[in-house]
This record gives sequence, C-alpha cells and structure tokens, in this order.
Amino acid sequence: MDFLSYIYPATAASRERAVIVTIVAVLHVVILYPVMAHSQGERKSAQEMRVTIAIADKPAAPQAPVSVPSAPVKSQPRKVETEPEPLPVDIPVKEPDKTEVNPEPTPLEVEKIRLEQEAALAKARAEAEAAQLKVQQDIEREKAEQAAAQAKVKAEIKAKVETEIARFKAMEETKRVQAEQEAAKVRIEQEAARARAEHEAAQARAEAEARRRAEQEAVRARAEAEEARRKAEREVRLAKEKTEAEAKARAAVETARLKDEEDVVLKALYNQKNARPSYPLAARRIGLQGKVLLNVEVLADGSCGQINVAQSSGHRMLDDNALETVKTWQFVPARQGGVAISKWYRVPIVFTLKDN
Repeated sequence: MDFLSYIYPATAASRERAVIVTIVAVLHVVILYPVMAHSQGERKSAQEMRVTIAIADKPAAPQAPVSVPSAPVKSQPRKVETEPEPLPVDIPVKEPDKTEVNPEPTPLEVEKIRLEQEAALAKARAEAEAAQLKVQQDIEREKAEQAAAQAKVKAEIKAKVETEIARFKAMEETKRVQAEQEAAKVRIEQEAARARAEHEAAQARAEAEARRRAEQEAVRARAEAEEARRKAEREVRLAKEKTEAEAKARAAVETARLKDEEDVVLKALYNQKNARPSYPLAARRIGLQGKVLLNVEVLADGSCGQINVAQSSGHRMLDDNALETVKTWQFVPARQGGVAISKWYRVPIVFTLKDN
C-alpha cells in the first residue's frame, strides 16, 4: 500500500478508495471478464444447435417415383456434436448403379426407409436435447461458481478494507500521539525561549544605555566632522567655480578666434570666381523663388566633395539647380597648422525675382 502514497494524497479516505478501486479492477480483469466471455460463447453454441434441430424437424420434400431406386437405401444418422453447424446437412443417398433398372420400389422397402429416417431423426433430436440440457447445466453451474467467487471476492475485499481501515485508524492515533508530544515539546521550548528572551532583554537594556552614551559622543564627533566637511566642500566648490570660470573665459576666447577664422574662410569661399546659379526659366515664368541651404564638404584640394540639402527652398526645381551649380565650384580649403584639410560648410543660395 505504500506505493499508493505517490499517486493519492496521504489521507485515510483517499487510501481506502485507492485500495477498493484497485481490487475491483483486478477482479474484473482476472475473473469476471473471462467467465462472461465463456458463457456468451456457450449460449451462442446452444442457440445454433436449436436452430439446426428446428430445421431438421421440418418434413422432407416428397421424392418423385422415378428417382427412387429399386434397392433399399440405408440412411446414415447425423451426428450431433456440442457445436453443430448452423445449416442442416441433407442425408446422403446412395446412387444406384446405372446397369440396374428398377423403376418402382416395393411398399415394404419404402416403409423401411421411412422408419430408418424417423429413427435417425429421433436419435439426433434426443442427442441435441441432451447436449442443450448439458449446456444449460454447465451455464447454471458456472453462474453458481461465479456467484460464489464474487461472494468470496467481496468477503475478501471487505476483510481487506476493514484491515486497512483499522491500520489507518492506528496510524492516525499514532500521529495524534506524536502531535501531542510535539506540542508538549514546543511548549517547553517556548518557555525556555521566553526565559532566554527576558535575560537577553535585561542585557539589551544595559547595552542600550551604554550605546546611548556612545551615540552621544558619536553625534558630537559627527557634528565636528560635518562642520569640517562642509568647510572643505566650500573650499572645493570655490576652487571648482574658479576653474570653471577660467575654462569658460578660455572657451569664449577660442570661440571668438574660431569665428573670426571661419568668417575669413567664408569670405575666401565667396570671393572665388565661381559660376552663379542660373535661374530656371520655368521657375521664373511661374514666379518660384526661395533660399536653399546646402551642406558642402570642401576637400583639401578645394573641390566639392559630398553635398546635400540642409534646408529646402520649398521647390524641387530650385534645389536641384543649386546642387548642380555648387558641385562645379572651387573653394579655398580650410587649414590647420598650415596644412589644408577637408571641412564641411553651409552655403546659402538665394533665388529671387527682384534682382534675377
């Protein structure tokens, strides 16, 4: 029964239900199903036998006078077995020799043949009834054995269930006793823990008093340290502000110098004799105008490198014309340490109808 604890919860009701279900399933598989199958097979055989006897009881069709042989024909009785064939078998008749010719049998021979056939039929019927009676007796005996087996199994199941219930009750009682022992042990431990807690509380109060004095000293020391820290931070902040002011001043000077250099470079750029953008005739006719800002990469040799539109004029025709024109320009390259370098510039191109 221990293996059931891995399947059902560890409770008395669940274990009892598992035991009953397991035993009933084993009984069905081992005893009940084979007995029922055997009983059904014998019932089917008896039914087929009754059908065969009913067909054999029917009167045979009269034979024509010309087909009856002159010699007496001995009939062969049919054998009735426990499992007869579902269809009747005709009584074989010996064919007369072709050489013998006797067109009409005597009345005595006909009567003899009829009596032999009736005797064989009665014998077959008696054997079939005896077999059917035997089958019914076997079925009744098997039913009685099955009922006895079921009663025995039920008794065994009941005994096992009662045994399991008693064992479960004993286990529950053992668990209850163990739980009471554990509860008593817990109470004892709680009492001991309370006593220790009171002792530790007294020690804690003494330590708290000592800690309070130490904290007062620590607070005074922290106040002095905080004052020293604030003073140091104030000095550091003043030094940092002074450093930042000096850096801003240097940056402003450098920015002004770079702006002056950029103005000089831009003047140099626009002083070149480059072709002016041609005003598209179609744009002039429909009155299109605007300002295009181009991002232009001036290479070290003064030629135009990459170029794109930074700000559109609002008209694709004017933007394309500005791009095509500036691509052909030559510039004065930027210099760094006396060496020409590549640099990006923003070049404005204005299309206006006022000055064309």
